Amino acid sequence: MDLGKLVKKRRQELTAWFPFADFEVELPYVDPPAMRRITDACRDRSFDRRTHLQKDDLDNTLLREALARQIRNWRGLTLGKFAELAPVDISGEDPAAEVPCTDANKQVLCGEVYAFAEFVRQSIMDLAGFREREVERQTKNSTTSHGKGSSLAEAPAKGAAKTTGAE
Repeated sequence: MDLGKLVKKRRQELTAWFPFADFEVELPYVDPPAMRRITDACRDRSFDRRTHLQKDDLDNTLLREALARQIRNWRGLTLGKFAELAPVDISGEDPAAEVPCTDANKQVLCGEVYAFAEFVRQSIMDLAGFREREVERQTKNSTTSHGKGSSLAEAPAKGAAKTTGAE
């Protein structure tokens, strides 16, 4: 059996909803080669004239931007919850207002909430976490689909993993 051939035949993209600070974030699984490409693109390479060696530093700003691009969606993030995570003044704003998942908001969240950027980085590489959520989704769907007229079987389960047709 040649594992290299199996690796080349990638499965469908796997996404899941992960809980973070009273809201949920939809993230894709990022395999090790893809994560290496992401981190390599965030490296600042320069030549050290003193040691005559190449310096290879990770640019944290670029990494946070790359991590923000991995976020597919979120639900349940309000201005009030954001104010608990970052030192911002929301006086005059409705703390219950939902924060839309836009590219700009993803960048701000990853840039202003250090724990969030680290959460995204760890979650996108946690294959066991994605598999766990898939099992939870299948279990919930199988137990709710037995009842007559249950609409829960059609709705995505909280924390559910899903696959898309992308290869």
